[in-house]
Amino acid sequence: MMKRILGITSSQLADGLQHADAMGFEIYRLLEEGRKRYHEVVLINPAKLYFILGHNHRSPVVMTENVDISNLSTLIIRKTIGYEEPISLLARSLYHNGCDLIDPVERFSGSPAGKMNDSLKGTINKTAPATFIAFNRDDALRLAVRLSKGNCFPLIGKPNRGSRGENVSLLKNLTEANVYIDSFFSDPKYRQSAILLQQYINIKNEYRVIIIDGHCIGMVEKVAEEGQIARNAALGSTFIACNDVEISEFCRQHASKKGIIGADVARAADGKLYLLESNRAPQWQTFEKATGINVAMQIIERAWHRLLHPDIRVR
Repeated sequence: MMKRILGITSSQLADGLQHADAMGFEIYRLLEEGRKRYHEVVLINPAKLYFILGHNHRSPVVMTENVDISNLSTLIIRKTIGYEEPISLLARSLYHNGCDLIDPVERFSGSPAGKMNDSLKGTINKTAPATFIAFNRDDALRLAVRLSKGNCFPLIGKPNRGSRGENVSLLKNLTEANVYIDSFFSDPKYRQSAILLQQYINIKNEYRVIIIDGHCIGMVEKVAEEGQIARNAALGSTFIACNDVEISEFCRQHASKKGIIGADVARAADGKLYLLESNRAPQWQTFEKATGINVAMQIIERAWHRLLHPDIRVR
């Protein structure tokens, strides 16, 4: 039998530390479950990759710390922030060599991830709230004035490259928007990030759905901590296991059919459903505690099934 090797990479591994706290719960669990199926599991530090393209080699050669990983069977990529270029080249080189990437190769463009493409896709599909985007302070202020004249307030302000609900604010009027915009662009953390001003939705319920290759493996309802706008576990929200057929069908229709997704879906007070976010590197520790679902096992079993049945892969 051919030796099956699983590779796992993430910007979390760039410091080279490989104990549970450093790599994060999700990588640690994927490592544990992967060892039950694959002959070998390799943790890949994206800061220590090098490539040989050409020079008497017909296929790309991928090296890490003097180990050739060109013939990996499966590659799972989690966070890319700060290492978008080497991770993109890793993904595309291994894809060319026949490796099964769990997520679509198009995800790895070499550019920082953000919410803008989701917003554009959601606008086209009519599944996302109206979103207004600016890349600098002056344009954001002009945009806010235009939205005020159009009676678009209240709005939600958020960073394009934010995560875990950070810096998400309810802006009730132009004055609050101006203060938020000034603060946003004076913060060094967001100087390379676009600002998003988004239509406020009177949310009745919000859900987190974990999806693998288009199949919903489970969902929770997210109940916000009092006083919080964003319903993230990191901000104290409570996750309650549930099973809503309408939400599952909505995700089946509008979420990607390949890879791992943590989809945040809102049901507004008028019953309309919105796809707020599709996270390609979702955290699932709190989700797992609420549902009892072993997410890492589900991912590994699906990856293994794809290896045994390459005809089902979406390439």
